[in-house]
Amino acid sequence: MKRIAVLSTSFGFGPVSKAVTVGKTFRKQHPDVEMCFFGAGIALEFATRSGTFDQIIDVDVDRVEVLSEHLPELRRFTAVVSILNLDILPLWRKHVDPPLFLVDSLAWMWKEPPEGLANVETYFIQDYLLEGRKPSGVHEMPIAPIDACWHLPRHTAKAHLLVNLSGCHNPIVGGQMYRRYAEVLVRGIAEVSHDRFPEVVVCCNADLAAWIRSWLSDPSFIRVEHLPHDEFLALMAQSASFLTSPGITTTVEAISLGVSPRFLLPQNYSQALIAQRYDDESPGIPGMPLHRFGEQHRIQLGLAESIGVARVLESISSILTNPEAVVSAIGQVMNAPGTNLSVLRSHISGTWDRPGQSIVVSRVAAAMGLSSE
Repeated sequence: MKRIAVLSTSFGFGPVSKAVTVGKTFRKQHPDVEMCFFGAGIALEFATRSGTFDQIIDVDVDRVEVLSEHLPELRRFTAVVSILNLDILPLWRKHVDPPLFLVDSLAWMWKEPPEGLANVETYFIQDYLLEGRKPSGVHEMPIAPIDACWHLPRHTAKAHLLVNLSGCHNPIVGGQMYRRYAEVLVRGIAEVSHDRFPEVVVCCNADLAAWIRSWLSDPSFIRVEHLPHDEFLALMAQSASFLTSPGITTTVEAISLGVSPRFLLPQNYSQALIAQRYDDESPGIPGMPLHRFGEQHRIQLGLAESIGVARVLESISSILTNPEAVVSAIGQVMNAPGTNLSVLRSHISGTWDRPGQSIVVSRVAAAMGLSSE
């Protein structure tokens, strides 16, 4: 039996969401292929709830030493697809190991190609924020965004406010910062929106959802859920207003569903860069970039990633010590005109006539000797 392994970093829900979307597309076209997911934490949780994979292996692929121990197992698959896990690249042996494919939605951030990129069969670069540029690499293939909403119908807008806190998770950051993030933002959203919506639905990971419920004073007004992805997308399509952290995956889903997002305080380095770029280049997009809370929080371009990550985390922690300023910013975002979706979509330089997952599946299936649709 032909078997495919999919592994995903657990930096938020974006990578594992792409893994599930690629997996579902592969399953639809090639139902006889066995699919196995390798991941840990919120990535494992998300993949399990999706019901997409035949087998789920609890492996912290973000720890090189743990990933290395599982290389013999991974090498027994017919093909391997990595969604934003870069650690596997230098460990792989092209022409010796099965074909390895990399799907990268953060290529716009890299100053140089990831280490070990020459070991991949194809490097899929998701076209968002590239704006016609692409990093040099091996066997590059810029693709339209991976889009779980590609075939979903749009729904009539309902009355609720949907709040997406994304994964609110980072393997290198303790959970306390994200608890503080969730507390300040959920309390602020409740204060600003109480007379405007009959219900607020907050979506986040399971542990954070349970913690928010433990101190929530009005559960009849704010519902906190960790939902399967399909249910979350349905809620998004039906929402009267949508607040989200500025991650690319959810932004692409909103564009596809015709839902106008408003962006919350960034949670990590990539989101902070996105929010700052929107504010600098498309100021009509309502959001809360870090420098709105003081120019000392502006991110200098060209920083080494480790330095940029550390400075963003310091800024987020500092901003959260002033909840009043955060609540004021939430009010401004909610009162601003909705995002013009054509402006958001302008950050995709290519066409969007075929979702990225279809191209990934075709290439992987061809390398496995399977016919493609």
